[in-house]
Amino acid sequence: MSWPGAGPRLALGWLLPALGCLLLVIGCQTPGGEDAEGSTAAAQAAPAPRDWSAPVDFSALRGEYGNRDDFDALCVDERPFVALAEQAQAKDWTGIIATSAPWLDSCPIDMDVHFVRAVALKEVGRTEESELHVAWYKGLVGSVLSSGDGRSPQSAWVVISVQEEYAILRGLRARAVSQELVEGRIDKLDIERSNGQRATIYFDPKAHFQRLVKQREEAAAEGAAGQ
Repeated sequence: MSWPGAGPRLALGWLLPALGCLLLVIGCQTPGGEDAEGSTAAAQAAPAPRDWSAPVDFSALRGEYGNRDDFDALCVDERPFVALAEQAQAKDWTGIIATSAPWLDSCPIDMDVHFVRAVALKEVGRTEESELHVAWYKGLVGSVLSSGDGRSPQSAWVVISVQEEYAILRGLRARAVSQELVEGRIDKLDIERSNGQRATIYFDPKAHFQRLVKQREEAAAEGAAGQ
């Protein structure tokens, strides 16, 4: 496998060098189920605003959210990713700021939204706030890339959701050419970078499958109780 420098430095080196990077977030593949109409519902359900300057253990925070029974309600259902992409294409920076704030209060571990919000804040001159979200993006991405080297199933990058896999691909400026679930419920992805370089990387979405198993068990129990 030829993927030199795989690790935190690789992804973090691409952060916010220019507005063109934002178009990578918009243009790359995204998993299904991301709703362009979600910002209103997210705003209604959002908790109190978070202090983005406070110290945080990104790996622990991601683990905490990945183990939550309400993860889908907080971080998947009504995700405004498509709406944010449309706002970015229109250079509607104030719209991005308004849409992303309640979502990140609900789901502070969403790498993509931190990235888009950081760009928008920078574009309107709110540099200090932008840098906070750059720091969160770096911390979240780095916590995934420090969990392994992604070169084999045994050293797969540990993610808490499928959308984290795609966020990492965007950070690597890569797209998935093919995807296969291999032994141990490890995601094997053949990828291609923007420069044409190809590689195979591995993700371990264990928290995702743990949530699925629990949901199925609860549904089966409810079905049995109703008989």
